[in-house]
Amino acid sequence: MKEINPATIREESELPFRVAAIGTGEQMELLRRLAGLEPLLERQKAGQAWYE
Repeated sequence: MKEINPATIREESELPFRVAAIGTGEQMELLRRLAGLEPLLERQKAGQAWYE
């Protein structure tokens, strides 16, 4: 699989496709944290509603 450098992402619309192309593992974890999703995931793990 081709490696993707997040610094080359020029448009937000490209991001979901590039994230999907990377798959799972350390790169995916890093992108989740960079995208600001970590607090949301932590709230979900704690059993809180996603919209809180």
